[in-house]
Amino acid sequence: MTQQVNNTSASQSVFGSFSAAGSPQLALAMLQMELAKANKEQALAGIKEIENEQAKKKECADALNMARDMKAGRHYTNPWGDTDYIPDELKKWAKENGVSLPDNNSAGRAKQKDKQDNDKLDKAWDLCIAKMQTKLDTLGADIQTKMVQLQDFMGQYNSYMQGSISAISQSNQVLTSLARGQ
Repeated sequence: MTQQVNNTSASQSVFGSFSAAGSPQLALAMLQMELAKANKEQALAGIKEIENEQAKKKECADALNMARDMKAGRHYTNPWGDTDYIPDELKKWAKENGVSLPDNNSAGRAKQKDKQDNDKLDKAWDLCIAKMQTKLDTLGADIQTKMVQLQDFMGQYNSYMQGSISAISQSNQVLTSLARGQ
């Protein structure tokens, strides 16, 4: 008798005021619904993480495209009309991600008379672009990993919900049998 009271108290503290005492199927269903809820919450948090990572990946891809444009000799002009200019978005992204940008950009090439200086500038942009590409690839891999985890949480959610439905069905069958006197 004491154990039944403790079980009832435990189920009430976990599942609110509803008690499944005396019905193992309902207790199982309630437990599975709680586990499903926890997996749903983890899935929703995972979705937010993926959205944040995708935004970071887009910023990285935009910065990478700017760097490639600059290496290719395309010019960016600041609001004052200067063409020897590295866009602020690219500078900001590089600073936040620990990527060093070359001191000059491709617009500075026209001012460079020495082939050796141009080669140094090319190598500096190559290194910058390689680091950015590595960062982009890493972000992509992280997103894929998070998507696999998200699918796992969603699969567990579905499994627990199906289990709770099955347990409730079994409980109904037991109650129907008892009502018929079987």
